Amino acid sequence: METVKKCIGVLMMNNDRTLTGIMSGSNSILFATLIGLFIFASLVSDNFLNSDNLLNIFRIVSLTGLMAIGVTFVILAGEIDLSVGSVLSLSAVIGGQFLDYGIGVVLIVTACTGLFAGLINGLGVIKGKVPSLIMTLGTMVAFAGLANIISNGKAVYPYRLPSYLWLGKGDILGIPFPIILFGAVILISCFILNRTTLGRWIYFSGANRTASRFSGGKTDGIVMLTFLISGLCASMVGPLISGQINRIWPTQGAGYEMAAISIAVLGGNRLTGGDGSVLGTVLAALIFGGLMNLLNLTGVGTYLQDVVKGGLLIMVVGLMYWRQRSRS
Repeated sequence: METVKKCIGVLMMNNDRTLTGIMSGSNSILFATLIGLFIFASLVSDNFLNSDNLLNIFRIVSLTGLMAIGVTFVILAGEIDLSVGSVLSLSAVIGGQFLDYGIGVVLIVTACTGLFAGLINGLGVIKGKVPSLIMTLGTMVAFAGLANIISNGKAVYPYRLPSYLWLGKGDILGIPFPIILFGAVILISCFILNRTTLGRWIYFSGANRTASRFSGGKTDGIVMLTFLISGLCASMVGPLISGQINRIWPTQGAGYEMAAISIAVLGGNRLTGGDGSVLGTVLAALIFGGLMNLLNLTGVGTYLQDVVKGGLLIMVVGLMYWRQRSRS
């Protein structure tokens, strides 16, 4: 009975999430890091604060950021999803098989593929009792293989469907469509996690799954929902990338899973679940995007960029955990 009372108490506290609370702790560190990065970058490169360059940063951030938001939901529930890069590839390839049927059919098929991939991951974790790390590692390989089988390892060029290309290159009132979509997903995700009962149960399921069950939470359903969200977010990114580069190919999502997970972790989302925010993920995505853009502007090679990304992740996450330990 005492456990249930504690559960209810946690739920009530999560119900009162204000902007001040969201911007405290790890998010304040990320925000300060982002401001410092932009100031430093503007001093190092005259082109960094150029409007076209900033728009390019936001366009790139919108791609990895979308995937990272989906991964954030899974992490908050206490699980992990390593398959999002392969889900991106598979959903784009399957959707690309329907280019002759119009943009509506393509997008529906693409989204349904992402949802189905999320369903498989969720069923494996919930019904099969396979740890999410192992389950999604297996589906990462399997989905990548299916993408190559379906496409015969060849790229598809969607020139015959201009509306598909517009998804990656088009804009609304001068704002690129990927950025608009990213903004919409941010708003919806923040509302779900901060202002709904579902969001509170996602946090609580990740923090204490056993107690969540005892207090009436439908934990299995919540975990399944987070995997569905992750699969859907990954599937959204495929057409955006394909539209930008004019082709759909079976390995286009390779490496995106590590970027998405790194951003989610850098955003202060604890891998044990129950602690983090979408805002933190967005700030981390902006830091990653800004840093990579600066390195490109200054002529830093790709391999050294990977070293810098890894070092940044270790430094910022280490700082966050040090701050949490010092406060406790």
